[in-house]
Amino acid sequence: MTSLITQGQQQLKLGLWSIALATFERAIALDETDRAAWEGKAAALKKLGRWGEAVEVEERLVEVRSRGIVLDSETLAEQWFNSGLQKATQGDMLGAIQDWEKAIEFKPDFHVAWYNRGNSLSALGRNEEAIVSYEKAIEFKPDKHEAWTNRGFALYELGRNEEAIASYEKAIEIKPDKYGAWSNRGNSLSALGRKEEAIASYEKAIEIKPDYHAAWYNRGALLSDLGQKEEAIASYEKA
Repeated sequence: MTSLITQGQQQLKLGLWSIALATFERAIALDETDRAAWEGKAAALKKLGRWGEAVEVEERLVEVRSRGIVLDSETLAEQWFNSGLQKATQGDMLGAIQDWEKAIEFKPDFHVAWYNRGNSLSALGRNEEAIVSYEKAIEFKPDKHEAWTNRGFALYELGRNEEAIASYEKAIEIKPDKYGAWSNRGNSLSALGRKEEAIASYEKAIEIKPDYHAAWYNRGALLSDLGQKEEAIASYEKA
């Protein structure tokens, strides 16, 4: 059995994914309780782009635990997390959230699961819940600039612009070249009527990413509001 697992793992490393899949399936036929064989099969299926089947295999691994074969919490958390990723890719946000919540049950400090849960909640318009999830991600990984940025966006969606700006600025403090946070900061400043500050924020986004058309457009809109029509036209033309 061990030799089959080793053989399959070597085949994966060599890119012989179909052959590796067959090898792991042979190992499973000999011992259906062998976790390494199931994990290898899931890995081979992913390499082959057969994501649906890979998720089924990972769910089977979770079922192994209910039959009295104990898997460690880290492995179970990873399995539920990967299942959630697949469901999110397929547009099943509710299913993804449920899987990530199961992952968090096994690994409460799983910051990436908290972050992805926040993204799906935000996509569903459940911004209050999304903020809580982003804050949990930040609690366990304070320098996760993506969570700070997306927390800012959820706050912006709720009209809490001062808080949103603070969140964007935290993201920028961690990653100064995060042009999306600069641009979103501009949106919140604009919503508060702080147009000149917003323009400066958009210009910072453009400095980092010159082809960021949304920032050029929003800059143009504010310049137009301020009566700077020629500059506004030039900004729209860049967009």
